[in-house]
Amino acid sequence: MKQDVPTKHITNRETWILLREIKQIISRNVFMDCLVIGASQENRYCLDPMHPDYRRNPVDRVRNLIRALVEKDCNELAIELVNLIALPLDSRLSPNNHPTPDKQTIFEECLDDYCEITALDDLIRSGANLEQVLQQAEKCKEEIEETVAIYQAAMANSGGW
Repeated sequence: MKQDVPTKHITNRETWILLREIKQIISRNVFMDCLVIGASQENRYCLDPMHPDYRRNPVDRVRNLIRALVEKDCNELAIELVNLIALPLDSRLSPNNHPTPDKQTIFEECLDDYCEITALDDLIRSGANLEQVLQQAEKCKEEIEETVAIYQAAMANSGGW
């Protein structure tokens, strides 16, 4: 089986087109078993939304659920859901934005890194659950990205710091 490397590209294909392709690849029976649906529903999920028999598919429903969470400012819960879905790919959601330093100086940003890394090390040493460790690791990465961003800005503005 071909192992594709995930890309940072955002898909713009419609979900019904993706589901139609998935059904062709994994077989109709496996598709129906995975979604716990019958033949008529399976066909509806793969129809163009303009078709009169179209029914909203599970991918669209989960996407709507995520949108509802984001509207309620429950981004962390939405991210957890996406990360759970991404587990079979050994992947996690990564923010698509550029880091914005929250400190005034490079040195202050470096100190921020230290606090988050220390917290990560403490979680690991105490045997915390994996999800806590992974969440703290994400915070560490964000802090380091902020430090690199302020350093890059300083280097670009003055040729040094």
